[in-house]
Amino acid sequence: MVCRPITVTIVYVILCMLGWTTGNLDYPKTVAKSGTNISLACGGVSSSSYIYLIEWVCQGCDCGQCPSHSNNGLRLLRYNDKITQWDNSFRRTLDKHRYGLEFAPVTVQDTGVYYCFINNRLDSSPVQLVVQDAPEPPSNRPMISSITSRSVLLTWATPLNDNHDPIINYRIFTREDNVLESTKIDTGVNETRFLVTGLKPFTTYSFQVS
Repeated sequence: MVCRPITVTIVYVILCMLGWTTGNLDYPKTVAKSGTNISLACGGVSSSSYIYLIEWVCQGCDCGQCPSHSNNGLRLLRYNDKITQWDNSFRRTLDKHRYGLEFAPVTVQDTGVYYCFINNRLDSSPVQLVVQDAPEPPSNRPMISSITSRSVLLTWATPLNDNHDPIINYRIFTREDNVLESTKIDTGVNETRFLVTGLKPFTTYSFQVS
């Protein structure tokens, strides 16, 4: 009964020293658009640093072939005279001069918390990377809740993934039967219902929401 709390406390102290606590910490945040080229700096590196090993680790990113780090996260790459790269996508590479982690390009799957280990120590604050892309469209077709001869109330499901870019507006495309071009309507609000007005009686319409 006495030993167990002591063991847990010791492990917690070690994790805190390495920066691997599981609570919601306010890490420095970098926000990027998917498809752009960016670089994350290894904050503990200075002109006077003696460096014999650099290792980049990511927690929460997507890298199926990357091995686990001894504490947590996934090992992306390591540099000590030569580069060992477990991430075979080759979008994430090392800047050998400043030891930053470069993305060319960055994708939504790169979203996560990144750690730069210098000489097997975590000497800098982790960086939270948030990559934004256009939200996914609603997963199902819009439903007609009510209808008149000149209007229709459309409802639809919330998209499954906003890709870290909050939805502020939906776009409805309406098209008359036998007409090639669609009419675009911006709802102006983040609501999954909209009353489409100005329709013609005795006319067939199709609707799409994005």
